Amino acid sequence: MELLDRNHQRHLLQMMADSYPQPVDGGTLMGGEFNKSNVNIAYLHEYGLVEGTWYGTLDRGNMLAQAKITARQYAEGDHRSQGP
Repeated sequence: MELLDRNHQRHLLQMMADSYPQPVDGGTLMGGEFNKSNVNIAYLHEYGLVEGTWYGTLDRGNMLAQAKITARQYAEGDHRSQGP
């Protein structure tokens, strides 16, 4: 099974956009798919699209504590501000 999944990434980004600017709890984002969600959030984190916080270091496969969409991704998405 391919872990990097664009549809799953969009789903995760939408969940975080819906709660912006507040972070979303890791357990909520995992939704029973720990490995798939953790990998996709780590990928989005490395590209600067989300800010993830893990228990321990990310390179050890530790559990996600919380994540939130970045202002950059929020502005580029469907939630675009009409102001300057």
